[in-house]
Amino acid sequence: MVNFTLKDFNQNEQNNFHTRNGSELVNMFGTPHEKKLMKQIKKNHEEKGHIEAEDQKVRDSLVNKYFYNL
Repeated sequence: MVNFTLKDFNQNEQNNFHTRNGSELVNMFGTPHEKKLMKQIKKNHEEKGHIEAEDQKVRDSLVNKYFYNL
């Protein structure tokens, strides 16, 4: 997505694409360290077919940190 918006975020939430939202937000607003961390979380999620509890906590904290920047 070129311009990720609140509308895109909400649509992804409805489709259960929480990790995609995390990736988009961190890519737009995060630090280099957070981008690397989110990339690893996304990779883990895709490889396992689900997200581990610890990765989910980190992902959700990053989403909460940057959500209001949309």
